[in-house]
Amino acid sequence: MTPVLLVLACASSDPVPAPAPPAGPQPPAVEASPSLPARTAPAGPLWVQTEAALIRLDDTGGRAVRGLPGPTDAWVLDPQGAPVVAVGGQVFRVDGLDAVALGPPADDLFPIGIDGLAVAPDGTTWAAGPMGVASLRDGAWTAAEAAGFRPAAAEIADVAVGPDGAVMVRGRAGLWRQDPGGFVYDDLTATFPGLEFVDDLTITPDGIVWLAVLGEGAPSVIARREGAWTADDRRLSFGVDGRALAVDADGGLVHVDREDGRVVRGEQSLDLREAGAVALGVEAITVDRRNRVWAATRQGLLVWDEAGTVTEYARGRNGLPTEPIVALSAAAGGPELGPPVAVVQAVGGRLLRGEAPVEGAPVALCGDYDLLYEGHPCRADTARYEATTDAAGRFELAAVPQGSYSFLARLDGEWTVVLGALCCRDMPADGPVALGDIVLSD
Repeated sequence: MTPVLLVLACASSDPVPAPAPPAGPQPPAVEASPSLPARTAPAGPLWVQTEAALIRLDDTGGRAVRGLPGPTDAWVLDPQGAPVVAVGGQVFRVDGLDAVALGPPADDLFPIGIDGLAVAPDGTTWAAGPMGVASLRDGAWTAAEAAGFRPAAAEIADVAVGPDGAVMVRGRAGLWRQDPGGFVYDDLTATFPGLEFVDDLTITPDGIVWLAVLGEGAPSVIARREGAWTADDRRLSFGVDGRALAVDADGGLVHVDREDGRVVRGEQSLDLREAGAVALGVEAITVDRRNRVWAATRQGLLVWDEAGTVTEYARGRNGLPTEPIVALSAAAGGPELGPPVAVVQAVGGRLLRGEAPVEGAPVALCGDYDLLYEGHPCRADTARYEATTDAAGRFELAAVPQGSYSFLARLDGEWTVVLGALCCRDMPADGPVALGDIVLSD
């Protein structure tokens, strides 16, 4: 193997805070059906987004949506389980795998794009962007009182619709609520000192509005019940592109506690650090109507059912894309992706400084790491496998699951991240992985 020469030194430091249907082709009319227990919901696809595509995952594999003119800016599932997608100022509905425009482009209303979408019970599509909010109905756009969306520094970021059809709009540090007389703005910084950002907006079937928020001294979650905002004691995972909150089949809240490395659903919790390499580093979560939690991770997908069974799927297998999943949403009861392909191997190599072997050096494979860290650069919520080099500089890390890892070594009291020694997405099923000689500069 060609020696790896490029290295980056890490330094220990203090942590850094870090029913009028829309125009265009319509879905078939959906008749009211008897209420079935969520656990017996029919199967449906799992829709996943990567940086490059929106993909439908089902028992036949993964297939990308056709006909979108560019990368997806925002998307949501409508009541029939079909994605409604925004690209620039244009909104599409996915029919099968084909994107069909729902109305004319709204570039005048959204000159820098659409950041959030919601579909109301009556079929009206709501779009939110930095410059305002508008609704799309019968093929025509209507701006929603643009003057009401201009409080100082209140960038519009998302929109949601409650079970009663009331529209909620998320801003930088507040929320607009749709009242009969128009939209009313709640400046949450007055109620929760220290609050700086509203990071996520979710409405549960009982009408409670949940917000994930950021700010020194502010709670992680706040809720609006019976006209009053209150703090919640949940702690959330932030700094990701996906949703911080999800709603389960019973209307309860599901969240990822990054500090503790757990997915929490009611009284149940899943310790991600014990669930395997694929499980670590959750980017987004969703829940299907069979009450299975689907979590997009840095390495693939994790599925957690009510019985406590955890199933993991690696990127590039079972129809999953090879690129990381940044957002996902399950239609109906979600898919059956088939048995996962689990590959676990020993990973070995030799650590050299120049031409000399390095003896007694701690080495590690990390799913992710921090350049500024306390104790160890491998992040607490990601996979970590460790060994120590022998007199010949050799090392072996046992039972490493297939995934993407960075190789780190500790020399002279400092950890060094070896760029180019990324491992082990294409791990063979019939033998160990040999990294060869990893050469550090003198």
